[in-house]
This record gives sequence, C-alpha cells and structure tokens, in this order.
Amino acid sequence: MFRLKLPRVVSVKQKTLTGSEREEGYFQSFFSEAKSFLTDHEVRILILWAIVSPSAAIAYLIWKKYEKLKWLAVVLFVVSIFQFVGQWGGVAWAVGRIFGVY
Repeated sequence: MFRLKLPRVVSVKQKTLTGSEREEGYFQSFFSEAKSFLTDHEVRILILWAIVSPSAAIAYLIWKKYEKLKWLAVVLFVVSIFQFVGQWGGVAWAVGRIFGVY
C-alpha cells in the first residue's frame, strides 16, 4: 500500500589510516559484512546448534527472542533430540558399514 522511498547505495567508501578515502567494491563490502557477522557470539552458538540439530537451532532462537513462545522452543528441543539421534545415528551406521565395523 505505502512504499517507503529509501536511498539507493551507489558506492561504499572506506577511510584508510592515512585519512584518504578508498572505494570498496560491492563484493568486497559484502564479504567484510559477512566476516563481521560471523564474529558475533550468538551466530557462533547458532551454528553449533545447527550442527547438533537444525530444530535445536530454531528452538534456541525462539527461546532467546520470543518470551511468549518458550513452550514452542521446549517442544522443538524435544523434537531435536529425536532428530539428533536419527541424524548422527545414521551417520555412524553409514560409516560403520563403509569401514566394516558393524
């Protein structure tokens, strides 16, 4: 219905130690943003939860961000336990079959 008119970013300038300005390309600024994004403590914990179980990562986000939906986070965490057992149990089974352990 209403459209916000936001300014469009044409270029990004970065000041060097000498005080001169240097233009930064689109992808270079994108990668520097991504690098600063991955240094955040919460993102590191979220990646760890995603490795353990993706639904545990979602449960963690809901638990931290939404006070009224903590019951949903508990349900998702219980589901993530089953997902963890299935996911990593399947990996262990496949590795055992490949190397003849089982």
